Amino acid sequence: MEILKTFAPLFLAVLAVLLTLSFVLAICRGAPFVPTGQHKVLRMLKLAALKKGETLVDLGSGDGRFVLLAAEKGAQAIGVELNWVLVLWSRLRIWAAGLGGSARIVRSNVLTYDLRAADVVICYLSPEMNQKLQAKLVRELKPGARVLTNTFSFPGWKPVCEEEGVFLYKV
Repeated sequence: MEILKTFAPLFLAVLAVLLTLSFVLAICRGAPFVPTGQHKVLRMLKLAALKKGETLVDLGSGDGRFVLLAAEKGAQAIGVELNWVLVLWSRLRIWAAGLGGSARIVRSNVLTYDLRAADVVICYLSPEMNQKLQAKLVRELKPGARVLTNTFSFPGWKPVCEEEGVFLYKV
């Protein structure tokens, strides 16, 4: 018991440093975690017209809020997240919600993840990341796939719909 009292503060300090570093590194890479409010999440999923059985991919999925709601609506939902802390947190949320059969989180870079199976792609990324992502979306998404962005549009693309800072595109 004495050893636990001795090492618990050290363990917590190391854990706090690791957590802080993971978020600082994400900011340095240009991918900070900025959660989307619940109202906007619901708005984006409504605009996506997500159907049961479709596949939704959330690029930069953060805490997994889109993935959870999409899975609850009957979609196959995949979150792509690089930050290992957010990956673990999202996986825990999926497990707790009992959605492991229809939702999953993949630790991967959004620029390298294969999007060919996606019917809907959600992203809340920086303008620079959106620009890097454009060619990949055109190359990999099937005709008719929907892409929704929060706040930042894709340069040169004309949205099908723009509502409350949400841009909907069809490929």
